[in-house]
Amino acid sequence: MPTFTAEELAQHNGETLPTIYVSLKGKVYDCTSAANFYGPGKGYAAFSGKEVSRCLGKMMLTTEEANSSWANLSETNMKTLDEWVAKYEAKYKVVGEFKPDADFEKRGNAFEP
Repeated sequence: MPTFTAEELAQHNGETLPTIYVSLKGKVYDCTSAANFYGPGKGYAAFSGKEVSRCLGKMMLTTEEANSSWANLSETNMKTLDEWVAKYEAKYKVVGEFKPDADFEKRGNAFEP
């Protein structure tokens, strides 16, 4: 299965490339079929081409915490994240794995759980 760095994943945003990929808990999902949600100009477009575990776990529509470790999320936020993962697993095909950079954990730890 291919791996995607943050830079590689960012290309799959529905604009740079026509595919729309979103990563949750390190799995990259093909959300191209949901372009009405994740496509350019749509409600969740900010998530396209990013690892958004922290964002969805905390129910954030912004991506300031994207591409960061989710390991320090609170128990409540981790449960929410797991619910999102279950939804993605049911709807979208896994097309790869997210490859974190050297500062992935550090960035995640800098945010409130």
